[in-house]
Amino acid sequence: MAFWSNLKFAQKVALASVILPTLLGIFGLIQTGYLNWRPFPVNYEQKILSTNFVGGLPDDIYIRHPLEASLSSLIGHKGGQYVVVVGPKGCGKSTLVQHVMASNPIGVIPVSMSNEFKDLYGAISVTLNSDEKTWNIKTLANLFNSTKTRARSSTGFSSDWVPTVVVELDRGTTDESVRNIARDIKLLCSDSGLCRGVLVLSDALAAFAVPKDPRVKFFWVDDFAEDLAHRYYDSLNFLVGPSEVEDTCFRSSLAACPELSTNYSLRSKIFSTIGTRVSDLRFLVENTRENISLIETYLEEKIDDCETTLKSLFGHEGKPSGANFEEVARSILKSPTKSVKMVSLDYKNGLVSPPNAATVLKNFHGLLYHIPSKSYRFYSRCHETAAKRMLN
Repeated sequence: MAFWSNLKFAQKVALASVILPTLLGIFGLIQTGYLNWRPFPVNYEQKILSTNFVGGLPDDIYIRHPLEASLSSLIGHKGGQYVVVVGPKGCGKSTLVQHVMASNPIGVIPVSMSNEFKDLYGAISVTLNSDEKTWNIKTLANLFNSTKTRARSSTGFSSDWVPTVVVELDRGTTDESVRNIARDIKLLCSDSGLCRGVLVLSDALAAFAVPKDPRVKFFWVDDFAEDLAHRYYDSLNFLVGPSEVEDTCFRSSLAACPELSTNYSLRSKIFSTIGTRVSDLRFLVENTRENISLIETYLEEKIDDCETTLKSLFGHEGKPSGANFEEVARSILKSPTKSVKMVSLDYKNGLVSPPNAATVLKNFHGLLYHIPSKSYRFYSRCHETAAKRMLN
């Protein structure tokens, strides 16, 4: 301050004429910088080619599914088809797809869909952690095309490599949402081969909402074959036998092995009574701790529950005109090796077309439409056991 006060007026004016423009210039530069500053643009192509969006695998015991190799051969490879993974609840669809994605995760974009998303494009932007609000079929098509081109310049990707979008639907997703998502996947997975699409349905009946398209390839995930169910329990050390002799014995023939242990006999009873659906097998492991009494009680209660479900289905008042689900169940029991097909409106014998029946079976699980054979079967082995007890 003393310096400034000692200056003459003319000196102050001269100094101010130099300092003030300099300060204004510095302020202008700062202001311009803040107004024009933007974060570095996200390189989504590089993000898709270098990021593992799949994450780690669950800690649960996993038994390799027979469909795994076929599904893996489609992931990341160009093709006009898009895949729909379907099957009853609790059969292991999500686990199967998770392992397939984890085997080669780069370029796989997993998306979890519910009714809150209006379209697939917004859900993909969430996976890619994008703040942009303009995602649509055009922007995604351009992104996947440029990503594919960039991958071809790298030695780490095959010549037919494409990004893969795996969409898993939450339980309770409406039919309208399923139709919209299937439409979006169809547009993305065009014949030009921009990407591969995989749609994982939460319930087998949701397949009726998927629009008919010759390019759709259905993968039906069924319950374990009995040998895989044994392997699953072996892995969990559940109801194991006392010796390798018995282990070999039960795998060959129960009838030829009267000396089988109680544990293996109980395993056989579980499989024949309620089936080999992985969710049921896991429930027994987690809740019975090999207590034979608890296992027996659970099996009986499970059959009672299945019987209650069938009674509700057979007595359903709002069923399609002429539909008789009890007669359908009898037909299945009479000819267990013959498909009970309902592709025609044959109401005379109580048969009903799948789309009409689906509206009822969504609320009354007991029967299941098996897509590969285009026929009906019981929803589970438990329902079959209950039906035998009720109708015989």
